[in-house]
Amino acid sequence: MRSANDIVGPKDIYVTAEAIDAPFYSSGTTPILVKCEWMADLEEGFTIPKSLAVPLMLEREVPAWRWSEVGETWENMRSYLLGSPHGARSSLFVTQDTALAMKKIYEAMVNSGMYGPIYR
Repeated sequence: MRSANDIVGPKDIYVTAEAIDAPFYSSGTTPILVKCEWMADLEEGFTIPKSLAVPLMLEREVPAWRWSEVGETWENMRSYLLGSPHGARSSLFVTQDTALAMKKIYEAMVNSGMYGPIYR
């Protein structure tokens, strides 16, 4: 099993996890506090700014062109790219403006054919 403390992310994001001594809704469970510390300024409401969200998405998605057989639609990938829970145009992590920019860039990549034919 992988630990949040083992996550290796971009140099300006640090993820840590620790068990905390607090009651939880079910006996036999261990509450875990997961922290994500950004070494860059977040937007109002603590959302990830477009200037970080778009390059982070590109870092993860562009290399997949080497092994992909099909391109996935935005609707299929939205949960992975915006985080959950999410709405149609935003999430707890990104604003509507940021999500729209991510969608436009993602769809441009998929529509280029770089991942293969679009899976519908």
